[in-house]
Amino acid sequence: RLGHLEDEPQQLARGGRVWPYLPLGEVRVFFGGNAWSAPARYVRELDLDEAVARVRFEAGGTEHRREGFVSAPDQVAAFRFRVEPTQKVDAVIHLARKYDAHTRQPACEDETDTLIFTGTAGTLGPHFVAALRVVCQDGHVNRAGDRLMVRGADELVLLVAVASDFASPRSETELVREALATVGAAAAHGWDGLRARHVADYQRLYGRASLVIEGHNATENRPVDERI
Repeated sequence: RLGHLEDEPQQLARGGRVWPYLPLGEVRVFFGGNAWSAPARYVRELDLDEAVARVRFEAGGTEHRREGFVSAPDQVAAFRFRVEPTQKVDAVIHLARKYDAHTRQPACEDETDTLIFTGTAGTLGPHFVAALRVVCQDGHVNRAGDRLMVRGADELVLLVAVASDFASPRSETELVREALATVGAAAAHGWDGLRARHVADYQRLYGRASLVIEGHNATENRPVDERI
């Protein structure tokens, strides 16, 4: 056993045991309109009470709001994009990974709001399938090759679900079916329902303990970059 332990750093250095832990890839979203104008009043925050990340900024006279979280009860990563007050969201979305993966259309041609992303995490790593579902309020979604095109949406929601054969051998067909079922079930909750389920599940654990520091501090309402 000692010899086995001594070999562990070398195996890790060669990547022999890290394949199951590689990043899945990137969800790339390219926005139209004034989203590429020079941003102003940029704010980024992580709400530790709700486990929700948020970004807001102004560009071209329009306020952009974005938030995202990873839901344990529904097993999806969820992101919402909004433009206020009256602008529409135009975007091109696709999934990308440098190696070992490709994007394709679902077998059902009616699923014009979904992309399937398949690949293998390294030479000997697990096989995986990701399903990306676009849900937009008003507007239109069309598929163009390995991309989804959104036009004229009041609100854009992206949901990503993943299935893999890490725990047990399964065919790609089975993995696709699982990923599509997961993302479909999450979409059925709607954004508000999905977010509420995530927050309730998270706070059930996070809220079991709290830390209160007595006394008033002049810097307690200032962001970290100003405090240091």
